[in-house]
Amino acid sequence: MTPTPADATVAADLVNTAPRVWSTDRLNDVAALTTFLSDHGLVVDGVSADDLHGVHDLRRRLREVFVTDDEHDAVATLNALLADADVRPRLVAADGGWRWQLAPPDGADVTRSVTAAAAAGLLQLILAKGLDRLGLCAAHGCAGVYVDLTRNHSRRYCTPEICGNRTNLAAYRARRRDEQPT
Repeated sequence: MTPTPADATVAADLVNTAPRVWSTDRLNDVAALTTFLSDHGLVVDGVSADDLHGVHDLRRRLREVFVTDDEHDAVATLNALLADADVRPRLVAADGGWRWQLAPPDGADVTRSVTAAAAAGLLQLILAKGLDRLGLCAAHGCAGVYVDLTRNHSRRYCTPEICGNRTNLAAYRARRRDEQPT
């Protein structure tokens, strides 16, 4: 894979499977992890319980990148993740031409493959758009994270259709309450 800023969404989606976001772990078993990987176009062969534990640890480490305000700390964390995954760039034939592939060596376990995708995507986003495109959900009581790929840098919620709508509805109701005569 050639990482793009859009690949950073894999990292945010992974962090947002944690129990601190939904009150239950959305990656609570190997089947859930397999579905997550498939939904994100990642390796799904041979997913094991060890991979599940490794991805849980990765999720925790990736969250650190979303909560820091220090770009150097974020990049150091992501570089360390890539080093742990033993990622190697190579040129591969694709679509009648060539492209860069950034991945662990062949036969790498699932955790290393997910680490490569998530960390490389976040590093590319930081390079292209800056650390301020990563954030914590602005909804009251939500612990989710997001990747802001909007043109005008306007994303504020991990799930706009849930957290954004809930926040907007609460604000609307508060305004209506304030407008009503007493």
